[in-house]
Amino acid sequence: MHSLMDSQQSIIKPELPLFGENLSEINALRSEAWKSFFIQGWPDRKYENWKYTDLSKLFKHYQFKALHKKPAKLPSVQTCPGTYQLVMLDGEFCPELSLLPQNIEIMSLKEALRDNTQEVLNYLEVSINYKEQPMLALNQALMSDGIWINIPAQKVLDKPLQIIYMHSEQREPVAVNYRNIIKLGAGSRLNIIEEPQSQGRLHVLLNTYTQVFLEKEAKIEFIGLQRDLALVSHISNLSIEQKQLSHARLFNLALGCNLGRYDLQSYLLEPEAECDMNGAYILTRSAHTDFHTRVDHLSSHTYSREIFKGVLDEKARGVFNGKVVVHPKIKAVDARQANHNLLLANSAEIDCKPELEIYSDDVKCSHGATVGQLDEQALFYCQSRGIDLQTARLMLIQAFVLEMLEHISNDLLKLYLQNLTELKIQQHFAKELL
Repeated sequence: MHSLMDSQQSIIKPELPLFGENLSEINALRSEAWKSFFIQGWPDRKYENWKYTDLSKLFKHYQFKALHKKPAKLPSVQTCPGTYQLVMLDGEFCPELSLLPQNIEIMSLKEALRDNTQEVLNYLEVSINYKEQPMLALNQALMSDGIWINIPAQKVLDKPLQIIYMHSEQREPVAVNYRNIIKLGAGSRLNIIEEPQSQGRLHVLLNTYTQVFLEKEAKIEFIGLQRDLALVSHISNLSIEQKQLSHARLFNLALGCNLGRYDLQSYLLEPEAECDMNGAYILTRSAHTDFHTRVDHLSSHTYSREIFKGVLDEKARGVFNGKVVVHPKIKAVDARQANHNLLLANSAEIDCKPELEIYSDDVKCSHGATVGQLDEQALFYCQSRGIDLQTARLMLIQAFVLEMLEHISNDLLKLYLQNLTELKIQQHFAKELL
């Protein structure tokens, strides 16, 4: 592995404690993580999990600053109707743009660290294998703030929570690292949608690490939205630990930012834990989006399902690597996985790698992947019913993608994402097919 001499030219490490407090424990954690990243540098093709997304190549032309000043004027954010909002602006929580529920422990990580120092430190000190995950090392080293959510047992938040990572206009490319911790007590429920937004004309690198802990019968619906932002790159790592009868429903919608890398990991620790991972992506221009999923069945009678669908055009590139691991002595597991893609241009590319590792008997596991073009018979059928070719193609593309949004349980969030998806399809494919 190469040293970080090249990476030193890409990211400038901040010299002052990012949390503004002289906490020796935090500084020690950051120092250890930075040393690991310094040795490894950006992940490249030498890492199996980064074979198709070489960050050392993608970011070699950018020099990122890790610290920058807040804007004199607050930017406007795009909010989903009927939600609470938690806005992170240029590396820190922004209360002026946020709308949080009352009497619920939802706050910035900085604030949580002041109020519950030892508890937060216990989560931040969770052992991370930096040698295999350099972007987590970078996150631990340069985290400037984050989100702390602690939902008590049997509590159901009355509205979804929208997490917005907002970036204002800057004079040079910036890198921002957030660390998020979400805890759901027994029987509690929470709906979340998170997304980057930007008003700048320079490149932004957003690196987030979110840990979710679900107690017995807790349920979370976590939606990741990638808008069509050509100058934003989002490296996202989401890890969920699930106890008995808990249910995690994950959905990602990628509309083609510069680079999107999403590592989704679920650890099914106790019986009847269940995880659904679903996603849709519409990639155009030279957008690059990489989904890496992993589900570890660590208990008998656990269930997982994954379906991802994508449409790729022009010089876009997509990656899907889904891995399911059934550990030894585990029984009565049901795990299903599928990835389906439409390639609409010879220059577009999709790399599919479904994986199953099964070390036990008495399991039901399946996986599969398909890559193709629009169905000529379906196009002919539409034309035979008086629909012109352009409209028929738009209808088939839209039906292929929008089917995935039915996995979203919250009607407001579903409508919000449907509108964005339809707008993307109309703006790109209607113009292209003229």
